[in-house]
Amino acid sequence: MFKIAVCTLLLATSLSAHALDEISAISESDQKLLSSITEELGIKNADRSVQRKIYGVVEYALKNGWYSYWVGNRDLEKSKFKDDKVRIVDLIIPNNDRINNITFTYFPVAQQIFYTQKQFVESSSDIGMDAFRKAKANSDLKKFKESDNYAFFQKNGFVEFEIYHVKSPNAAAAYINYGLIDVK
Repeated sequence: MFKIAVCTLLLATSLSAHALDEISAISESDQKLLSSITEELGIKNADRSVQRKIYGVVEYALKNGWYSYWVGNRDLEKSKFKDDKVRIVDLIIPNNDRINNITFTYFPVAQQIFYTQKQFVESSSDIGMDAFRKAKANSDLKKFKESDNYAFFQKNGFVEFEIYHVKSPNAAAAYINYGLIDVK
């Protein structure tokens, strides 16, 4: 019985250490981007759980030859909010599959980060029409608007949108999502 208790304790400790160290396990380039985000938001000493949540928002975009560029409060020359306590980081992350735009806005009084994720995907009009038809048939999506060239959908119960634009021979899709991260 003692051996089982010791093994269980060691396993639990091992799993806890792994969970705490997920951020340390990400690639150096991903680490650098995460550090830039937390530093620009003014939360560079945020605990690991907040860092994991922020990384979870950007991780999907950090694939297939990604590159990033970000703009913050201090980057616009005529900005009158350079030193404002509300901090903004707007990331542009193109990769080989799509263009991603992710924006974080940190509200220190509320101790929350508001974020938006936007993905833009181009394709042929045939592929775009197939994606549109699937969205139209998806009962989890509510259609707000459909015209000759575009359709606008919202995922039921979420602040999440899909927009399809088709103009032969090309098409584009935009996937837009909003969310919050609690800092404390």
